Amino acid sequence: MQDWDQLARRFQLLKFEPLSEPEIHSYSWNQEQIASIIHETIENVEKYLHFQHLNITIVPALPFPWFQKYDQSLWTNGYAVGATTIVLAIPPDPDPFFLRYMLAHEMHHDSRKIQSTT
Repeated sequence: MQDWDQLARRFQLLKFEPLSEPEIHSYSWNQEQIASIIHETIENVEKYLHFQHLNITIVPALPFPWFQKYDQSLWTNGYAVGATTIVLAIPPDPDPFFLRYMLAHEMHHDSRKIQSTT
């Protein structure tokens, strides 16, 4: 799953088309906070796993049916696309511990892909 259509379906991104601008903004997050969490997590994970290059794309987290019983802060989900690419869906006010966990988990998948291709 590496082309745009597949990723858009996986993360429900086409659901944004009919939304108004205020509705779209309701899915935004604090960019500095997210960047800080991501950089901190990468530094910690790279103490144990090594990456030559890593691309991380952030998209808004939309509610999947299985999220209904969970607080919106736990909607963070991700996908390791290839050996160097991670897509993370993040809710407006993510739980920082769960976000760190999810990114570290996806980095683990990428490190295994790197090792198997070298």
